[in-house]
Amino acid sequence: NFVWQAYQLERPDWMPGEFLLVVNSLTIITLIPVMDLAVFPFLGKYNMLPSNSRRIEIGFVMQGVSMLMAAVLQLFIQRGIDPESQSGSEGHSGISFWWQIPQLVIGAASEIFSSIGGLEFAYSGSPKSMRSLVMSLYLATNAIASLVGILFSPLMKPHNMTVIYFVLFVVSIMSVCLFMWCFRDINLNAGVADESFDNQRPSTSEIELSGPVEHDSEVATPIREQDTV
Repeated sequence: NFVWQAYQLERPDWMPGEFLLVVNSLTIITLIPVMDLAVFPFLGKYNMLPSNSRRIEIGFVMQGVSMLMAAVLQLFIQRGIDPESQSGSEGHSGISFWWQIPQLVIGAASEIFSSIGGLEFAYSGSPKSMRSLVMSLYLATNAIASLVGILFSPLMKPHNMTVIYFVLFVVSIMSVCLFMWCFRDINLNAGVADESFDNQRPSTSEIELSGPVEHDSEVATPIREQDTV
């Protein structure tokens, strides 16, 4: 993982390898309001706002790029570290920790598109009565991903990380291709599905009540004055 990689980079003495993961959190905290308040409204103004399905695809691609950058960086790290001491040495690759920042930023930005886009897709693309269930199922995929990571954690050693990063890059590209094929006929924007479900039943403003209301049917119907006499 990125922590293993950070410990093999040249860092200040006061900076632990885990400290670089703060970049991921700071990027997410910074980009969410920027995208929500500036970028997306600007794109929407010119009818260029990508749908939620398109955002997820962009997130997959960005995550793949992040993994590819990590693989290339790890390849240079492996070349710069003595093979006999790479398992226990820290910061002997001769490569600055700054080279890890771009992949962390791109990986965090991918979450803005894929994770948030997926949540919006799950919310707007489901009926009101099933939104909690659908969003729970979506969030359950995070637990499945964590379980898969735990199962493969014995393989995540420094000398294997180059191959693992390349594999994750391939998996990301395959995932976006599979997603595009599965959702090739679906292009929902936030709120479109919500409106379609709401339009299945008439709103209160569409029903002009002129007297008492019967509740025998699902949709209230006005009672004419002559019916009550």
